[in-house]
Amino acid sequence: MFLAAHLPYLPPTLEDIDSVNFAMGVREFDIARHQPHPPGYPVFIALGKASTALLRRAEVAGAEARGLAIWSALSGAALVGLIAMLFAALRQRGDAGGGGGPPASRRTETWATVLAVASPLFWFTALRPLSDMTGLAGALAAQALLVSVINRWTGRYILLAGAFLGGLAIGIRSQTFLLTLPLLGLAIVAPHPHLRIRDRVAAVAAAGLGVLAWGIPLIWASGGLSDYAAALGSQAGEDFSGVVMLWNVRSARVAADALMYAFLWPWGGLATGAIVTGLGVVGVLRVGWRQPRALALLAIAFGPYAIFHLLFHEAVTVRYALPLVVPVAYLAAAAVESRYRWLQPAVAGSIVAVSLAMVVPAAAAYGRQGSPVFAAFRALERGPEADAEAPGLDAVSMHASARRAAQWERGALPMRLLEAPHGREWLALVEEWRARPQSSVGFVADPRRTDLALIDPAGRRLLEAYRWPFAEPPFVGGARPGGADLYWMTPPRWMLDRGWSVGAEVAGVTARDRLGPHVQ
Repeated sequence: MFLAAHLPYLPPTLEDIDSVNFAMGVREFDIARHQPHPPGYPVFIALGKASTALLRRAEVAGAEARGLAIWSALSGAALVGLIAMLFAALRQRGDAGGGGGPPASRRTETWATVLAVASPLFWFTALRPLSDMTGLAGALAAQALLVSVINRWTGRYILLAGAFLGGLAIGIRSQTFLLTLPLLGLAIVAPHPHLRIRDRVAAVAAAGLGVLAWGIPLIWASGGLSDYAAALGSQAGEDFSGVVMLWNVRSARVAADALMYAFLWPWGGLATGAIVTGLGVVGVLRVGWRQPRALALLAIAFGPYAIFHLLFHEAVTVRYALPLVVPVAYLAAAAVESRYRWLQPAVAGSIVAVSLAMVVPAAAAYGRQGSPVFAAFRALERGPEADAEAPGLDAVSMHASARRAAQWERGALPMRLLEAPHGREWLALVEEWRARPQSSVGFVADPRRTDLALIDPAGRRLLEAYRWPFAEPPFVGGARPGGADLYWMTPPRWMLDRGWSVGAEVAGVTARDRLGPHVQ
């Protein structure tokens, strides 16, 4: 049912800059050029190459975007079973009766699974051409196997399989090591009547083998260890500069934002998020009292990732909170477990109904329209015949947030592409009109930027404002680029070069460049 509800709505375009990087990596793998961005995601790229080739052969429109997104849909469908397996494995062996466990516990596991997969963040991310859902599927498969070993449901072969999957999943999405390695360490050292020392050593080797399975091809394709290390270092510098995260902006406001985007927005809004998270807090107390071992395992499985996410991920990028939906759903369902059999279905079912009412229309709109910035480039690709108001465009320019999308569309655009350094995009227009005074330019603008105030507004006409057809959080919160304004710009009567302070944004650039009449 989950898969059938998603396959018709796979997006027709790429969207976030990461999805463009993935698609470029599918086309030509080159980490140094961020195709994809480091650390490289080799397993996900291999999957994307296979699916994209099949969709191209079948002549499916938007094969690049859908070739990546189909793995999100397939992984989301697999996660329905994997989440249920993980929750079942949390039960201690002694808790299982002849029916496979107490009926109340099995009902809680079922409703917890439904809550998780119906959450707006989970449901919508299963459509996006990104690695988040596929990485989570690999991590939870490993978690379910390892927890079953820790709770003595299974033995050596499951331990080896879980260890190998834990290592392999890092090649899908690097952050999964925070979800798998803590449990693997516990599974190796925990008492078990059927595990010997050699089995525990073999588990370490299996995890290493899972890493080597993607690590060796990755290093080879990157040109060697030194080249790969250089690319990785450049990405680390970018991740820690210009991004608002709690680690580098230590303030109460950023901490509040990090908690809000991690635990409230994934459930569709502040009100529904507060209800689910509040139930989760009650669930912590209840599970801690009745099943302290299960609560401890949840903390080991998801606690390290939660800490990393709150400290080192950009607060507004909601999709990074995807793994945290799983433990919160379990704790919320446990909070309403009652001897009154109607209570749990009533509460959990109401949350599911509200979640689906929010996310299903958004998913359908996403499947029809795709990304706003790609809609703007599609309008440019159709050329002047498509818009009588914009005849004879000679070049295209854009704000930096749209640059990666423009590079992807470069071959399809019928006009020249103008690029300039981030934060100084108006200079590309200045240089164009200095060199070609009669040139007409299409400009794809970030609506949050103000630097176009440096160009005569009489020479600028807004052709179309493209926006997401839904609220950005919880669905695409933090996506870059977001909305886009498409302008037709004719030769201006005047334009300003460097050294001005027309508005706060431009004043900041001038101050950083140490320009202005009081300096130079």
